[in-house]
Amino acid sequence: MIALAQLYAAQQQIGSSVQWLERALVADPKNADAAIQLGNHYIIKGEAQKALTLAGRLRGQYPENAEVWRFLARTQLALGDKPSALASAKRVVSIAPSYALAWYELGGIAARLGNIDEAKQ
Repeated sequence: MIALAQLYAAQQQIGSSVQWLERALVADPKNADAAIQLGNHYIIKGEAQKALTLAGRLRGQYPENAEVWRFLARTQLALGDKPSALASAKRVVSIAPSYALAWYELGGIAARLGNIDEAKQ
């Protein structure tokens, strides 16, 4: 199911991809990767509140998963909640300090908040 969802996403058929990811999560509700993909599609579709609900559930299930926290930060940013996105991005780098992309995203969020010194780190 996830492979079909990815195929549809690659063809820019987000609605079909969402349907397959939702089916995959019914079959395996603990599949964090599928849930994050689904949430990212929700953000693309302008349904960031749905993504936030999903991110909150994932955060409770996987509190030490850096990808879950990255997804939460992206979702918060999509909703315009930059301070919360910054806190979530900081959580990512605390979980995975060698994760270069996480540091890049943290710097970008800090810069959006005008925290230039923090963004330079």
